[in-house]
Order: sequence, then C-alpha cells, then structure tokens
Amino acid sequence: MSSTLPAGAAGFLGGSPIATSESVIWKIRPAAEPHPANEVVALAPARSAAGLNACALIVDDEILIADLWFMVLAEMGVAVCGVAATALGAIELARQHRPKVVLMDMRLRGELDGVDAALVIHETLGSNVIFITGSKDMAMKLRIEQDHPFDVLFKPVSERQLKTTVTRAMVS
Repeated sequence: MSSTLPAGAAGFLGGSPIATSESVIWKIRPAAEPHPANEVVALAPARSAAGLNACALIVDDEILIADLWFMVLAEMGVAVCGVAATALGAIELARQHRPKVVLMDMRLRGELDGVDAALVIHETLGSNVIFITGSKDMAMKLRIEQDHPFDVLFKPVSERQLKTTVTRAMVS
C-alpha cells in the first residue's frame, strides 16, 4: 500500500465530524471533483441470508487512514455504509446499516476502544470484524481475542493483505 494518497483523495470524507450524542461520525460528502467511490456509496447493498448487508463499516479516528481504507474498498467494489471515529459512533452505524464486514481500529476517540465496539457489534449483529492495530501488546491481543475476530491485521497493512482479508470476510 502506498504511503501517499491519490490526487483528490484527501478530504473526500470531509474534514468536519458530526457530533451525535456522545459519538463522532465522519460525514461522507462528495469531493470537489467526482471520485469513483461516490458511486459505491450510493449503491443499495444486498442483504445476506443472515440479514446483514453486503457493505463494510470503517472505524478509525484518523481520517487519512479511514479515507485510504475507503478508497481501497471502493476499488474492490465493496460499498462502504459509513465511517466512524468512536466506538459509540461505530455501534450506532452498525445497528443502522447492518454491515457484513467491519474494519476496526483499536484505539479510538472517547472512553471506549475498538474491542468495546466490536464486542457489541459482533454479539448483536454477527458482523465479521477485522481488527487493524499497530499494537502487539499481549494484553491488547487477549482483549481482541475476546471478540473472536474474523482476522487481526497488524500495521503497516498492505493493500493486498487488506483486499484478501476483506474478500474472505465478505463471502464467509
């Protein structure tokens, strides 16, 4: 995965968060120039047999990272149903959109972290949670394993690694 973003990528998700109760959800807005991902966001995702939608939720409080994951998923043809920067925002969006896959960063804004959000999302919806973390701390690994994640990717994550894991999660 390249460390530089393609032209027009920065700011695609918007720079201002929307505050809802105790959570922050990044507002998806069109870029100044048309971006191929605009078409993906507008798609109505198909429902799986389990009642989950064939879409992905991105949970990361670093907007440039979230923007990059958004573009990778768009390139794959995976609809992104939302982007959250907090655990509470992730839970809210997951309940609303019922995503098949959740890309979950560990460290998020607010009091709750990615494991807290993933436990609720996985327990209530059964979404496939893919953790993305830079921490190899044993305590963190043990917390992640509480959720029985679909997979855990350690940063830096290559584009190929992300695509392979998301593809497996979408068909499982």
